[in-house]
Amino acid sequence: MKWLRFLTRAIFGDYLFYRIFSIELDELAEPEPCDWEMRPIRGMEPFAESPYPSIQELAKFAGNDAVAFGAWVEGELVSVCWCWGGARGSTRDCDFWPLKDDEAKVVQLFTEESFRGRGLGSRLIAFSAREMKKLGFRRLFARIWHSNRASVRAVQKGGWHYIAFVTGICPFGRKKPLRYIRWKRSGHE
Repeated sequence: MKWLRFLTRAIFGDYLFYRIFSIELDELAEPEPCDWEMRPIRGMEPFAESPYPSIQELAKFAGNDAVAFGAWVEGELVSVCWCWGGARGSTRDCDFWPLKDDEAKVVQLFTEESFRGRGLGSRLIAFSAREMKKLGFRRLFARIWHSNRASVRAVQKGGWHYIAFVTGICPFGRKKPLRYIRWKRSGHE
């Protein structure tokens, strides 16, 4: 069976299967009360000070037009959400369409493993959306690996809508994937 996987990867290269979700920021629901402190992350110190290597590693998403939000439990940063807007929002190889000036995308949502199952991710993504609205954004997108049920639940709890399914392959070493987008509705605005 390993030879079949090897042969398939050699011919078709890397592959992608993403569900795409979106939310209009003027549709945001009122936040649910919670016991965790949530706030924008300013600078790289909160990442460096984290006792969790997985949280420290998330500093790599920083840069121009990148905004991070965090959730702290008992003074420790345990969950992070990164959003990219502007030119940065359209820079990844597996992007599916260019973003408008008032659109951004969630590029990473992560909760330290020992804190999962408490609703931190869904509350942090909802908090991040409200904060992005304050920064002047009108719409957010998130692409989620097709089998990542926890992330799908997190965005759905926050009122996000499934809009498309994207598949792609990179045959014979191709750098940019050949993609197919199946829209749930009649197209992208």
